[in-house]
Amino acid sequence: MASIPSADTPESRRCTRCMAEKPLTREFFQPRVQGFTNLSLKCLDSVTSSQKAKKAKLAMEDDVNPDTELPMDDLSEIPLEEFINKAEQVAAQVWNVTELRFIYHSKYNHKNSPSTRYVYHCAQQDKRQHKSSRSGGDTTAHDKEHMYTFACKGWLFITVSDLEPFATVQLKHDTDHAMYSGQDVPPDIRKYAEENCKLSTTVLWAEILKRDPNPLFKRRAIYAIAASAKCKEWFRDPDELKSANIILEENKEAGTGGHYSIASINLPQVKGWSGLPFSLPEVMSKFGGHIREVSLDSAWNTNASHYELYALLGESGDEGVKEQYIHAFLKHFKNQHELNPPFTLTDKDQSEINAFLKAFPDAKHQLCFWHCLWAIKQQLSILRRPPRFYNVTEARNEFSDAINKDFVPVGQVNGSEQVDFPLSQVSIPQVVIRLNGVLQNTAPPKPRLVICINGKNQTIQSHSENEPDTPDVEPQSNPESSSGDVKEEDYVVDDSEFSAFFGGDDTDDEFGPNWMFNDDSEKLSKDPGYVFCPSPHCKQLLHLFTHHFCQHPFFPKRLESTSWTQEQIRQNAVMEMYQFCYQRGLQEVWGYMWTSWYSPKMWDLWAWSTLPDLLSCLHTTMNIKNFWKQLKHDNLHHILHPCLDQLVWILIHEVTPSYVN
Repeated sequence: MASIPSADTPESRRCTRCMAEKPLTREFFQPRVQGFTNLSLKCLDSVTSSQKAKKAKLAMEDDVNPDTELPMDDLSEIPLEEFINKAEQVAAQVWNVTELRFIYHSKYNHKNSPSTRYVYHCAQQDKRQHKSSRSGGDTTAHDKEHMYTFACKGWLFITVSDLEPFATVQLKHDTDHAMYSGQDVPPDIRKYAEENCKLSTTVLWAEILKRDPNPLFKRRAIYAIAASAKCKEWFRDPDELKSANIILEENKEAGTGGHYSIASINLPQVKGWSGLPFSLPEVMSKFGGHIREVSLDSAWNTNASHYELYALLGESGDEGVKEQYIHAFLKHFKNQHELNPPFTLTDKDQSEINAFLKAFPDAKHQLCFWHCLWAIKQQLSILRRPPRFYNVTEARNEFSDAINKDFVPVGQVNGSEQVDFPLSQVSIPQVVIRLNGVLQNTAPPKPRLVICINGKNQTIQSHSENEPDTPDVEPQSNPESSSGDVKEEDYVVDDSEFSAFFGGDDTDDEFGPNWMFNDDSEKLSKDPGYVFCPSPHCKQLLHLFTHHFCQHPFFPKRLESTSWTQEQIRQNAVMEMYQFCYQRGLQEVWGYMWTSWYSPKMWDLWAWSTLPDLLSCLHTTMNIKNFWKQLKHDNLHHILHPCLDQLVWILIHEVTPSYVN
């Protein structure tokens, strides 16, 4: 008995209409350009007859000839599967013959026949118009002038089949109306936009309005023409990364356009990662020997491919992969251009810090002052996050019994071993007392300090050490008024700039953003009453950290004939921060401050005093922030997420010449 071929074998096929399985031969299926139709010949004849009957019925009802055939010999030769291109050409022929413009509306793929029906509507049909836009930002401005519309009920149906050498066209149009007035850009305006493509869209549109005050075309059409013309300058390949590499190869030699030569930088090959580093050898040979400080920072949203853009600026006069890339980038400048700065500067990005420490081990690495304050401010405003593990043994090895072994975050001790340190919920004035230069561990017994002068009570504000000796006192006209509660503002230095940075309207956050706490040790506290730092202490903590940040052997101490050494500065700073936290019961804050800032490893990254013979001129990464600002405002303001190759071209041909010249 002969077996019937299955549906999975190439010798048979199942008809998609009657679902009967038949041999795949010309006897049962209609041949196509590639293979056979999905309908058997019997079903295909039935479908064709049904379609002809429907067309005849429609012709009798609408009094139109639905079988008007347009020869397709004059159309360009294109693959039959690209029906939309042929339909567009047919619609263009209808426009030329009838002077009626039709706009694409939709399409329908026939399930039972290898054909597609494209639907177009008359461009002047009243029910198919978009809401008119206003000519400017002024709400009183009149709507833009638009062409006349009519209730013409104009529709164009074009059916294209891969079995027929012609297209079937059905045209329905009830009203004979005025000719179509196109919104296409005139040739002279198009030429002007292409020749002036480097102008911003706003300026270019303003110039075109001077030439044509009442255009029928829209602003976005001009932008598309200008963008297409400008694209020719930097487009080399559909692959953005490949195109950008081609641009770098083209610019290895200095050009006549004013740009400098480019040198590629080799990066380690890591699967799934890619980079596009380059340097400017001529600029480095001209200024490299005079660079004393370098800073590094990155910017986001500068290109559509989401590559992170880094810039290494010099001052004259996976995280692991990211660190490898930055290190290779820095090593290129050190080896090829003998860059050896005594200072390097970054924000708190650990990959950037590690890369600089590897590339320039002898340089003093300095954290950005602004980023340090911002990081502490963010941490102090988060209520429910305990700090990372505090190594009290490390602190006591350096400062012995001056550090209380029991003064640790509450999460690091068992309930039976926990020592209760009362947590102050109000601000306490900071009083600094030294005997023979030694900081004394003392504090006022109450959260206020009252001094009696000439029988009148005076309230004194707290001051840091670098302020004048004479305290600011405020006489009280009524002695009894001093017995009331003293506000928090009475205990902080009146510094308008610092207060503006701290933000008087800032509010505490319960948990903080997850991206700040990648370490598993910084989990949320399960204690509902846990508070990391009461808000009244935040300003004083930031003032104290700022004072320690800026101390240096170059700056003499008040009332002392000699300056402190770097060892004395560290000894005083650590003990001053510890006593501040100890007197107020801030166990969590002290654990955070030691682990993240005052431990020997972290101290070397931010304190100015760690390099006693030199002092950095760069205190923040704002020079790089200003570079990003100018790049986005001057070169990228009219481009939303440019392509990677376009960004490279802009950096080479526009940004670099403007800075060097």
